[in-house]
Amino acid sequence: IKHREFSTVLLYPRGATFLTRLSGKVSITNGSRIAKTTHPLYHELKRGEAVKFGDFWARVSCEVSTNTIDKQPARAAVPESVSTDKEINLRNVHAQNFSPDELTLPLQTPFWSKDKRSDRYSG
Repeated sequence: IKHREFSTVLLYPRGATFLTRLSGKVSITNGSRIAKTTHPLYHELKRGEAVKFGDFWARVSCEVSTNTIDKQPARAAVPESVSTDKEINLRNVHAQNFSPDELTLPLQTPFWSKDKRSDRYSG
């Protein structure tokens, strides 16, 4: 599959076999970039990794400033891979808190449910 912005980069869908269920439950409403969790996810996810809420895909926030997404420095860019085995840049001070004790999950983009019956996801 060709990437929409960078036609030279190919992305390969891996399917449900490569998905991992995370601990606890998550809830989030339409337009929000912060998901509430019942279990800290810091040790299960790294910044920039992909997460799925129902049919909606998002990335864990990589923002390093309070500026809008399009005004972030290059070091705040999400990785091309949807999962990683190391932090993006250990020197980064991130704008959105994501720590071992937090019951929140900051997202790179706002959540939008495809389910017309509800404006929130819980699962």
